[in-house]
Amino acid sequence: MQIKSFCHFVVMMLLLTDVAFAKTSTVYVNPNQPQFTIKLDSNRTTGYSWSLKNYDKKLISLVSHAYIAPNSKLIGAPGYETWVFKANPSFLSGSKSTKVTLDYARPWEHGMSVKTAVYKIVSKK
Repeated sequence: MQIKSFCHFVVMMLLLTDVAFAKTSTVYVNPNQPQFTIKLDSNRTTGYSWSLKNYDKKLISLVSHAYIAPNSKLIGAPGYETWVFKANPSFLSGSKSTKVTLDYARPWEHGMSVKTAVYKIVSKK
């Protein structure tokens, strides 16, 4: 029983470490290229999926979200999710930045994301 508890503890620490040290990626937009796509690995067979946690709707708009299944016939093969956004004209009017945050979690396990993806969106004239 102690080994099982210890294993659960180690798994939770690894998951929390992944969330605590989420890497921030930077995406640049401009008036000629206001649209951008975020592509994230995803495996729906595990119950996990990406959800949009936070973004400034005044500065960017969500255009579409899709899950793309794997080409593989193997059971449990991962696919990916795409999130397409478009920078609003007010965001493109100068040098500004905002963030998009997404969580990878099972929808029924509230507050238990195993991954967090953070994107800094920067507008450049």
